[in-house]
Amino acid sequence: MGVVGYVVGQVGSHLPTLLVLLAGLILVGTARGRLPGRSGTLALAGMGVLLLGALLSIGWALLFTQLIRQDWTARNLGLVTTGAGVLLSIWHATGLGLLVAAVLAGRRAGQSPVGPPPVGQPYQGVRDPG
Repeated sequence: MGVVGYVVGQVGSHLPTLLVLLAGLILVGTARGRLPGRSGTLALAGMGVLLLGALLSIGWALLFTQLIRQDWTARNLGLVTTGAGVLLSIWHATGLGLLVAAVLAGRRAGQSPVGPPPVGQPYQGVRDPG
């Protein structure tokens, strides 16, 4: 039960992230044609990278338990752990960077944000009936 419990715990701790990324992939995938420019493609790529990163993180946690059972020195285990941590961190940063690029890809330089005007200012082109 020890290994099975650990696997369930690792997957369970990543489950909220996995579900959000899967939902995001589905939502962006279905709305991709309505998204401006390359933002849909970048968003799908970013979420795909983050999803794969979460799965790699689970895989690393499971592999780590196997490495501990082997006859590794503390130094070697530390080097491998540091390397895996750096690679997973770079992977995560890449996914986030793609999502940021997706947000900005559909905007033109100087384009005002979408939404209502600040409080107290009328919409442009709409006359005040008073």
